[in-house]
Amino acid sequence: YNPRARRWAWRYATSLFLKWTGVPVGLVDPAYTSSRCPACRGFLARKSYRGLVCTSCGREWHRGEAAAANVALSPVARGLRC
Repeated sequence: YNPRARRWAWRYATSLFLKWTGVPVGLVDPAYTSSRCPACRGFLARKSYRGLVCTSCGREWHRGEAAAANVALSPVARGLRC
C-alpha cells in the first residue's frame, strides 16, 4: 500500500474524467472538518462514538454529516488542473 501512488492515480483518473466531462473541481483542505459546527463554526464535542454536539449552539451532528457539510461550505484551496 503506497498512499502517494494511490493519490496520484486518483488525481490522474479524476483529471481525465474532468477533461472528458468539462466539470470544474476545486480541492478543499479536509483538516478539522469534523471538529467545527457547520451552523455556527463553534467547536464540536464528542457525545458518542459518532455523535457530536456543538458547544455553542447545542446542535447534534453525526461526525460524517458535519465533515461533509464543512467540506461543502469551505473555500476552495486551489483548483484541480486538467
